Amino acid sequence: MPKTLKSTPAEVRRRLEQGESVTVLDARGRAARARSAERIEGDVRVEGSRGVPAVLDLLPRDGWILAYCT
Repeated sequence: MPKTLKSTPAEVRRRLEQGESVTVLDARGRAARARSAERIEGDVRVEGSRGVPAVLDLLPRDGWILAYCT
């Protein structure tokens, strides 16, 4: 089973600068996304628990997966 870790923005930046593979999942709900125009470039949106199976095929089999929500 994969490890679950919390990461700081500085840690994510360091990983990206070192060329590590990082996939970002936008796990915010529809209302939270509507309240904010901010988005991380290249993120993959997950639309609720029903959206998870559809997203699984888009995820790399190696590297880091970073999910964010509110």
